[in-house]
Amino acid sequence: MSSSNMLTVTSVPLTFTQGNHTEIIHPTIVQTSKSLILVDVGYTATLPQLLSALRQMKVQREQLTAICITHDDIDHIEALAAVANLAPQAAIYAHTLEIPALQGDVPSERLIQARTNLQALKHADAATQQWAASFIAAQEAIERVPITHAVADKTIIENTLMAIATPGHTKGHTSYYIQATETLIAGDAIVINADSTLDIANPQFTLNIAAAFNSVRKLAMLPIQQLICYHGGILKGNIAAAFEALIQKYTHEIFK
Repeated sequence: MSSSNMLTVTSVPLTFTQGNHTEIIHPTIVQTSKSLILVDVGYTATLPQLLSALRQMKVQREQLTAICITHDDIDHIEALAAVANLAPQAAIYAHTLEIPALQGDVPSERLIQARTNLQALKHADAATQQWAASFIAAQEAIERVPITHAVADKTIIENTLMAIATPGHTKGHTSYYIQATETLIAGDAIVINADSTLDIANPQFTLNIAAAFNSVRKLAMLPIQQLICYHGGILKGNIAAAFEALIQKYTHEIFK
């Protein structure tokens, strides 16, 4: 958690377990004297943990003023409809390019990718095919909701967050920057590894790796004292060096 002049930024670790798979995700709560903003909402199964975190912060869901979505992936938005029902007063923000899928007007990029991959797995073992089919079913079951506000690059939200367009992971992926505390909420533009190095999130599933790399270079230009990644949590100190190492890695290994 970091704070500055009545502005508090809290990364909330939520644990999701499915079968033998366990992961920790990190939605972020940004609180000012006038706003309570939630960046990404997590899985439906992790919603009780999120609500518990709000209670521990001594805030009520009725105080939620905004929900900012980084992109349409199930681990980021499955609980969106439930949160919107619990806090109908909250505005919902997402990038213009991400809104059609988030609202259910078109299939999400991830669903299209998964369906394509399933066709390619027709000769794979039964367990792999079953996992892929289950993933598709979960994507199709996400309850969709209207997005109240479209953002673009540099849109200011609640006088607190700046939207930073970071396409690559999806075409409308958006990170959020808090200038007052020099905090970057990266979403899936970047992940923090166990050894505190940085990487592009799931390169094998990133829809446009070149765009994702350019987004990393764009983020590296920001002054960042605190980096919050949905996968990996918080990084403080030597952030510029960590970005430079990531840029060099992809420059030499992929974009020779």
